[in-house]
Amino acid sequence: MENGIQALMLAFAVLIFIIALSVSFTTFAGAKHTADIVLKYSDRDNFQTLQEYDNEKYKDGARIVGKDTVIATVARCIKEKFTVKIIDIDGETFNFEYDTVFSTNEIQEEFERFIKEGKVNEYKETYVETITSGKIYTGEDGTRLEENSGEKLYITYEATE
Repeated sequence: MENGIQALMLAFAVLIFIIALSVSFTTFAGAKHTADIVLKYSDRDNFQTLQEYDNEKYKDGARIVGKDTVIATVARCIKEKFTVKIIDIDGETFNFEYDTVFSTNEIQEEFERFIKEGKVNEYKETYVETITSGKIYTGEDGTRLEENSGEKLYITYEATE
């Protein structure tokens, strides 16, 4: 009889241990999920679309930014290697592509031209992120290795009235 009671006590202790272990795993998973969300929204390079729009004209996911935001984005495009295209009110375009298209000097010349000739102080910002893939190497055993994969960001600023 004593052995049966001790077996029940041991089974109860194991049950409590399993419950405590599952609660701790759930808590850590929730904390990780919350930390990931906070990290995503605190990232300065994370471009977010607005959830609510006051004007019917901008329900396409764009946001209205000032010329200072456009200038700051163009200044970052060299360092972070993304593409910026600005369409002015009269249809004139300013292109800033860092990869293999433009050199740093060409971007600087285009930037100075935008500063001098840009006519508008408000722009509608839209962006597209595309996944790029680099070279794929296949080993003798059939394993595949992908090199230089990542995301490419294209930002467009279109002048508003």
